[in-house]
Amino acid sequence: MREMILLSGSLKNCLQVRKFWMLAVAPSVIGNTALTLPIKRKILGNIQLTQKRSLGLMEWGGKEGYKYGDLDYVGDIWNIRESDATFDEILCTEVFEHIPFPNETIKEFSRLLKKDGKLILTAPSNCLRHMDPYFFYSGFSNRWYEKFLKDNGFKIELLSEVGDYYTWLAVEISRTALSHSIIAKLVLAPAFLYYYNKKKTRLSIDTLCMGYHIVANKI
Repeated sequence: MREMILLSGSLKNCLQVRKFWMLAVAPSVIGNTALTLPIKRKILGNIQLTQKRSLGLMEWGGKEGYKYGDLDYVGDIWNIRESDATFDEILCTEVFEHIPFPNETIKEFSRLLKKDGKLILTAPSNCLRHMDPYFFYSGFSNRWYEKFLKDNGFKIELLSEVGDYYTWLAVEISRTALSHSIIAKLVLAPAFLYYYNKKKTRLSIDTLCMGYHIVANKI
């Protein structure tokens, strides 16, 4: 029996591109565990195993109004009370910006995974403050993943960027326009269309992107 552990942040912030990406790289997760496992009051995220066996996750608060899955165990993501080499796969989506110890968490994932086990991870590289006060980082660069995954016994199989500098500008212009008057919308519309239709380049991606999707194997 293959064991999989799932850790998820709020689906309210889950972009469609992330959903489709996870459907492609982790069909067993999507097929056997719900992705609607967002932030819970006094629990930030959750962990759920396939075969209907669930753990819990971090004892860090969230905001009122979120819906949650059932949890059998509550603890810290960087100190999960399970034996070494327990899991074949770990899926962690949009959690790292909300925890104070992401480096230690990568180390913990390495401990929990079996040899050749798979880590599927998504996190922002540039985001606005959200779920405060449980907001510790605005994002993580590709260099961070390359260093800390390698240092903890992982080999990166896939590291893909989400968006680029032009995408980010289009999103922020849209955010500003939607929160202001009709005059602001009319003034900002040309700038939005300009950046929305700009083609990605290596430079625009390396300058700034919105996040990364990673698949890494425990070696």
